[in-house]
Amino acid sequence: RAVALVLLFLCFVVFCQAHRFEPVEKHVIDTQEGQQVLSWDEVRDMLRNNVGLMDRSYLPDFNMHKIPTLQPSLPENCTRQKLVDSLIDLLDINFVDQSLAEFSQFWNRFYTSQFGVKSAEWVQSQYLKMISESPGLSGASVRFVNHTWPQPSVIATIEGIGNNKDEVVIIGAHLDSVNWDAQNQDISRAPGACDDGSGTVTVMEVFRVIAESGVTFNRTIEFHHYAAEEVGLLGSQDIANQYAEQQKRVAGYLNFDMDAYPGDPALFNIITDYTDDTLNALFMQLIENYATIGYTTSDCGYGCSDHASWNQAAYRASFAIENGPYTEAHGPDDKLEYLFLPYLLEYCRVALGFLVEIGTWGEQ
Repeated sequence: RAVALVLLFLCFVVFCQAHRFEPVEKHVIDTQEGQQVLSWDEVRDMLRNNVGLMDRSYLPDFNMHKIPTLQPSLPENCTRQKLVDSLIDLLDINFVDQSLAEFSQFWNRFYTSQFGVKSAEWVQSQYLKMISESPGLSGASVRFVNHTWPQPSVIATIEGIGNNKDEVVIIGAHLDSVNWDAQNQDISRAPGACDDGSGTVTVMEVFRVIAESGVTFNRTIEFHHYAAEEVGLLGSQDIANQYAEQQKRVAGYLNFDMDAYPGDPALFNIITDYTDDTLNALFMQLIENYATIGYTTSDCGYGCSDHASWNQAAYRASFAIENGPYTEAHGPDDKLEYLFLPYLLEYCRVALGFLVEIGTWGEQ
């Protein structure tokens, strides 16, 4: 039996190599120091060393479109306390636990691997299931966004019903994972429970609560799951660039990337560089009104997560990461057993506040 398993694994490796996606020969890379053209091996070494970067190689003309400076209006204060509190009561830690356990069972979720493709299909299937089980929900849909590389991104939408339904409020997370300790990322183990399974199920749980409640929004709200964040924010760049090119009006984007390993004390760690000051101020109010813990602030550096793509396209974006010193990211031991899910639910509480306060803002 052991020999059969070894042979099966070797066949799988051969299959993966035969169907392997080859990155472009030369990568156009932006870092804090500027733009440079590098080989994939050079880019991978930078990523292994946690150098913040954005890979422009798959963008037209290697640049992001930017929207005009006029932005949709935001509320100045939190005014939907009763509605948000009723939604917070519907949060279910068991759903989060089960979803994260399933999601981290994929061998990896690397953007060029078959596992990466299957994990995106799993995310889409969960949204289809939640939509089908929510008869009071209207105007909901889910779609793939296909890219140049194998792994698609996933976007779920609940259409707004107000006069400003053409304006969009977005929460998002990346669905890929990586093991930079290994030589071959396509076949190496990378459960990615915290990075970024935690953000993925945060976004999914918020959708589930809204779907169950049947609450309606003036603005359209979207739930994004990005491919290929770990290799230079490829998926979110592609989507933010498309939105800017189409002149879509986005009231705000809130990013979730690693939100289940708290420090002592447990706090939101609000990122203040490459984010929007106005949206950050509202984010702080949301924490004060809807969370049971406080916040601190810090810098994250250039291109550290998908909020940077929206910031680069001149959209408002905010991001808070966990404040614990988590050391298992980007390796084979990023597992559910190390995480604290009540802390993750704090991010769900604030995400609900974000969507309700901004999404119900304006005339219906």
